[in-house]
Amino acid sequence: MSAAILEKGTWRAGLEEMLWIDWLGDRPTGWELGYRVVGISFEAAAPPAPAIEEALQSGNLASRAAALAIEAPHVATTVAPVPRLSGNLADDVHAVAGLTWAQIADIFKISERAAAGWRTQGVPGLRRETMEALRAIGVILVGGLGPAGVAEWLGAGSPSRLQRLRAGEVAAVAGEAQSYRDAPAT
Repeated sequence: MSAAILEKGTWRAGLEEMLWIDWLGDRPTGWELGYRVVGISFEAAAPPAPAIEEALQSGNLASRAAALAIEAPHVATTVAPVPRLSGNLADDVHAVAGLTWAQIADIFKISERAAAGWRTQGVPGLRRETMEALRAIGVILVGGLGPAGVAEWLGAGSPSRLQRLRAGEVAAVAGEAQSYRDAPAT
């Protein structure tokens, strides 16, 4: 059994369909009285651990997501301010993509000092396309992930996206980031 915690306030049209769902027990949500739902109180215990484990092991992405949501329903985080672009390609990649100079250098198989030198000397022409792609990836993802999250996204996977960039798969990695453009998290 669950109960909605209501607060007097404004209501956005169209949300009523989302709140008239079975787990609310088909009770009115309060929207018709000018209230809005500000929380849901669950009296029932979470599903037993074997059910969560079974859902996590299944290949169905929706089941896995639901199990993780039950296991950790809320995580409080603070949103870091989005860095501003400076117009300096090297500084922008460093700030927006959250990459260290060592990580940037590793992509190009150069020294960390040489990569950091691009801040003042400019990015060489043959490295420019990859750096512009890195800046674009950072700009797409930074709003939802923050610079540290973008760096983590680039370092995730096997091979990681950073390794794939090093291997020359710039268009594939940029396309993958582009697919997140309209995601709620970005």
